[in-house]
Order: sequence, then structure tokens, then C-alpha cells
Amino acid sequence: MNSYAEVFEAVKEHCRVAVVDASFKLFIEPLELKCIEENTAIIYANNEWAKNVVEERFSGAIKKGFEKILGFTIIPRFEVKKEDS
Repeated sequence: MNSYAEVFEAVKEHCRVAVVDASFKLFIEPLELKCIEENTAIIYANNEWAKNVVEERFSGAIKKGFEKILGFTIIPRFEVKKEDS
């Protein structure tokens, strides 16, 4: 994989099998990777509600996806995407 964007797409595909299709489309698919800093992935959600749901219900699957794809632990940190980001 050549970029963090490709890594994150693979992580999302890993999550696809762990959640029902409607949840994937509503919560996981719209997520955007802002950056990876040291061992933390900064991930944008579209709004506060989606951010909270992803943190509570899907952060474990996302973390496991990073571990599977990269071979080491990346901690997901979720933020709400600002209009100008």
C-alpha cells in the first residue's frame, strides 16, 4: 500500500465484515482519515452524533483493522470534520 488513504480504505473494508451493511454505510464508509501521528490516527466524522456512535460502537473494530493491515497498534481518535477541512 502506497498511502495512508489506501491503508484506511483497507481498514474500512476490514470493518465491513464486522458490522451490518446499514451501519457500515451510515457510520464507517463516510469516515475520512486526516492523518496518522505517531501511533494515533486522526479520523473525521461528519457530525458529533456520528462521531459519538463510531467512538462507542466501532472504534474497537477500526483499531483491530489497523493492527491487521499494518501489523502494529494505531489508536483511532475521532473528530468532527469542520466545513473548511
